[in-house]
Amino acid sequence: MTTFEIGVSHRSRPHLLADLVELILAVKYDNVSELSQAAFQIILKEMPGADDDNSANDALTDAQAKDNIELALEDCWNHLEYRQAVFGKHYPFHIDGDRLLWRRAKPTLDCQMYLFLRLRSFTPQRVRGTAASAFVGMCREAMRALATDNANVRIFDANSDDRKSHYGTDLRKALRVLARELAAHQIHEVEIDKASSSGDARLDIIASYGFNDPGAGTFSILAQCAARETEWPSKTLEASPRNLLPYFTLLNNPENLLFIPVCFRTSTGDWVRAADTNGCILIDRVRILELLSQRGNAARTQFKKECSPILETLSAAA
Repeated sequence: MTTFEIGVSHRSRPHLLADLVELILAVKYDNVSELSQAAFQIILKEMPGADDDNSANDALTDAQAKDNIELALEDCWNHLEYRQAVFGKHYPFHIDGDRLLWRRAKPTLDCQMYLFLRLRSFTPQRVRGTAASAFVGMCREAMRALATDNANVRIFDANSDDRKSHYGTDLRKALRVLARELAAHQIHEVEIDKASSSGDARLDIIASYGFNDPGAGTFSILAQCAARETEWPSKTLEASPRNLLPYFTLLNNPENLLFIPVCFRTSTGDWVRAADTNGCILIDRVRILELLSQRGNAARTQFKKECSPILETLSAAA
């Protein structure tokens, strides 16, 4: 048996149900090497459902509940077919009728990128911090595809190497360095002094291109990385430049990005719920892998260094 906690089933959310199917294969849950709809239906009956699904099913007859499961399975497989098409070389699985199989015995490095994003939300506690840092590093590499070649892309997280070597571990110092980096119009020294010495001001990654003149304003991107499968919508505004207004004034607003490892898509490629993306540019699993593809060998090298060892640890634990 696996040491992974695979959690609850989200039967009314095909994108999360598809994640569960892939996870069962990825961690060899109950020693499965392939998964059919019939076998998955048996697992679903034994698993607890999400609270919203349980409430909706309370008033259903047995026949209606059975119909709902069959419909959920159909929607789930439609979503898996979408993934097979959209992720291409990154997708480690293959759909054969009503079965999901591995494409090959040993996943390629591109497929490992997909698997790392899949497993990130389910990592055991003992490696969760390391996996979180690796996920931020993966997102930084993806952001480099959006920034100019001459832009600086750094990690602002409190425990990062960039905080130690560039911004400073004391948040008050880091905010002053960031203000200069973003060519702030005014720095509010009194408010910065009131800030805690620890923390990251809810920022994970900063991209900036500084012009060689004393004028205020620069090109910049702020990003937050949220790895949990359902809680991330509460973080859409964490990297908003409005959160920096107490500390300094900007004459132009940086872009606000939110990176998530979730494939937040319907089977047609649209957002599951557009309202959940309001106020930010959402970079989900589809967009992360698209950007990493643009980075080519640079992304593969970074992934092999930071993420592959963690993926191997997770695979060994399964």
